[in-house]
Amino acid sequence: MNKVVLLAFCAAFTGGYHTNASASLLNVGGFAFDSTALADDVISGHGKFCTDAGSCGKRGTSESVVRRVTDALPGSYVFAQSGEAYLELGFTNNVAYNGEGYDLALFELGLPDYFTISLEKHGEKQVVSSYATGDRVKGYDLNVGLIDLSDWGLNLGDSISSLIIGMGSVDPTIRTTPSLSLVAALHTTAPDVANVPLPASALLFLTGLGTLSLRRNKDFTRTVI
Repeated sequence: MNKVVLLAFCAAFTGGYHTNASASLLNVGGFAFDSTALADDVISGHGKFCTDAGSCGKRGTSESVVRRVTDALPGSYVFAQSGEAYLELGFTNNVAYNGEGYDLALFELGLPDYFTISLEKHGEKQVVSSYATGDRVKGYDLNVGLIDLSDWGLNLGDSISSLIIGMGSVDPTIRTTPSLSLVAALHTTAPDVANVPLPASALLFLTGLGTLSLRRNKDFTRTVI
């Protein structure tokens, strides 16, 4: 059963979503990003889904599912009816870069839950848990799950244009599945890799190389390279 169904009946819209029309900026659950940073396409899907309108049995690529996960409205959502269900979401107006810190935000409603995420079909899967943002939408808690692309081995500055979100994961504690609302890229411009500070381990390594180089120069001053 989906967790939103377990909660109280919908109340009035109470916040969590603000639009700055002049700048096309969105502020969802305390995260600010441009509207073009949202995943805006469902490339493929598997399984059946229900929507916040109460309709079920929908394919992942059906118009009602696509609209709810790409409409920039955190109050609309979908949840899976089957354990193997997934949605492959794409970014057609932008890409998501691997930058400093978290790179993607998945917004969902109700009780905090978790997703299984992969960057390609049959690729490495990782579990991403959500937590409450403190905002509420239509009477439900707005939660966010954060993704760091470095966890999949991407280098700083690498980018993706799609990701696969496992929607059928059942939380063993509360026996619910996530209600996906929005997916946003937090880095839509390539980071300036040249100006990113090196971690301490790398600095120590380079310092060691410098010391070794000096020693070699002292010991082999007559060596011609």
